[in-house]
Amino acid sequence: PQRLQPRQQQQQQQQQQQQEQDMEIDGQYESLVNLKQKKNRLKLICESNKFIELERAFKNSLKTFYLKNSNVSDFKDICLVLQYYREQMKIIVKQLLVEYGALKFNMIVECTYIKPFTEETQEAAFKTSNFSVFQSDSVDKILRDMIKKICAEENDYLGKGSGWTLRSLDGILLRFSKYKPLRGSSFIPLPKLIKNKTAVINPKNLNDNECFKWAILAHYIQGPNKDRINERYLAVVNKFNFNDLSFPCPLKQIKKFEKNNVGVSVNVYGLNEYAEIFPLKVCDEEEKNHFDLLLITNDKGNNHYCYIKDFSRLVRSQITLHE
Repeated sequence: PQRLQPRQQQQQQQQQQQQEQDMEIDGQYESLVNLKQKKNRLKLICESNKFIELERAFKNSLKTFYLKNSNVSDFKDICLVLQYYREQMKIIVKQLLVEYGALKFNMIVECTYIKPFTEETQEAAFKTSNFSVFQSDSVDKILRDMIKKICAEENDYLGKGSGWTLRSLDGILLRFSKYKPLRGSSFIPLPKLIKNKTAVINPKNLNDNECFKWAILAHYIQGPNKDRINERYLAVVNKFNFNDLSFPCPLKQIKKFEKNNVGVSVNVYGLNEYAEIFPLKVCDEEEKNHFDLLLITNDKGNNHYCYIKDFSRLVRSQITLHE
């Protein structure tokens, strides 16, 4: 092979040194190394038993944290390991909740299994779906549910009769994204639990994305079947100025609606996985014409405004539960 000239060798060494300096930060290796692969994470991440930030993207709206577990001999039960690290996870979620306001995240648990007599090993990973977090007091319950889900998946895996036993829980990945309930769109059915409270009017705008407008006007609809958008809605459509709004209406534009209509105020509430109500937008002072709206979301990420006709009835069971 052709030998490198001294100058080329020097340049190559300098480039290699620069790469190593760029890659090593606080004893960890950054994204120049493929840390998306489990074997690289286990090999290159030095710090154990503590979550570190692995990567971030899209102006910090996506973040991944990783914990390399070295308590291999102490725990032979995946559920015990996850419970052991639950407090660390709770701290991270609450910190990001302050930063994001609302977030979604999931958990991935990486394990190695062994067959005792053959010493054959196999890697397996268990993960949860995304959970939405809006309030800090729900974090503990969400983490418990996630751990329960992971443990159930592992039981299914071991229950196949393949003879595998847990050798080690190698690492835990937490992947976060900023939650943005941006705007309402076309009709989405109410969850059964909310519908049964009969505290919300859900206008059926099947042919447009103007659910914010119909939710406001639902306050003035009399008679049965208030969810049907018909001549009753059209009769009051000029009651307010909906100009300058784009449809679907983003949450941030509601202040423009309040400004364009003197004596009007609007609160907007969201709904989490446990059918608990939480605030998305709350005005400083309720005006003469005040409206409480519920912004619901379906599995596809679409949002839809509804009119809350009886707020006390809607949250009664939630208040009783917390008491």
